[in-house]
Amino acid sequence: MWERLLSGKFVSLYEKNGYNITLRIEKIMWGDQMGSFGVSKKNGTLKIMTFNGFDESSEELDPYTLVHEFGHMVHYAFDIKKGSNYVKKKWDACGTGVYVSDYAASGFREDFAETFACIATDDYSQAGLLEAIDNDKTGVLKKKVECIDSLLGEFVNFTTIQKMYGFGGIGASCGRVRVSVNGKITEVFPYNIKGNNYFKIRDLAMLLRGTEKQFEVSWDPVDQAVVITSGVPYTVTGGELSGSPDYRAKANPATSMVYINGDIISPTVYNIHGYNYLKLRDIATALDFRVDWESESMTIIIDTTAGYVE
Repeated sequence: MWERLLSGKFVSLYEKNGYNITLRIEKIMWGDQMGSFGVSKKNGTLKIMTFNGFDESSEELDPYTLVHEFGHMVHYAFDIKKGSNYVKKKWDACGTGVYVSDYAASGFREDFAETFACIATDDYSQAGLLEAIDNDKTGVLKKKVECIDSLLGEFVNFTTIQKMYGFGGIGASCGRVRVSVNGKITEVFPYNIKGNNYFKIRDLAMLLRGTEKQFEVSWDPVDQAVVITSGVPYTVTGGELSGSPDYRAKANPATSMVYINGDIISPTVYNIHGYNYLKLRDIATALDFRVDWESESMTIIIDTTAGYVE
């Protein structure tokens, strides 16, 4: 199929009651426009341009652009079914002034397509939107997402955006952070969720290995629980403190229980890409070590010789 598309041929996506929607993939070398959706005499054409820098042997498709233009097609379907003002009235009721991107602010139709693309492209785009929703005190973005959810539910074969696209959770941003453990500096990649640093539990165990607050980590499959045993050297499994995770990711509240030395604790735990991330201060409280922030050097200071101070 892709060979046919890359040769410039049209592929019909929808044809009913005289309306026709087609997809065409064209190759470009340079240019700002990556996609378009236009309608002429009941014929809607969705174009996506392949692009490459210098190597003509390889071509790429931008999935975000594809989904953005598909959003226009969804909008067009409502124009056909319910009239050209149907979506606009619902969208206007959500409010204005807050947009998922600068391009979304250029007009109502682009706002709809951009918001749809953030929902339906991938986890990275969803995470950015989820963060934006959390930071939007007006509630406009949340209403726009709910509007799309409601609109898609009007199609016979569609369901909620959560079921279709897995939309949900909390947006998390990953950044490189300097962590000093008793004076030893290590660069770590925690996720920031709602202003708090969340560490992969095994990364934190690796950081504290050999100190007064070292701990072992294991998994109890029966109780579905993370088991932390303090005072025991951490067993290295490989991959700790290595690599840079995705800059943005979806964090889902984890249902796993956490035990420390046999006692259950109730820290906030998020699952990101299959790993459990815990708030640094929750573990510092439970294991009683000091955590500070040194703004001048942008460094998290961990002192395992001192007790936790709120």
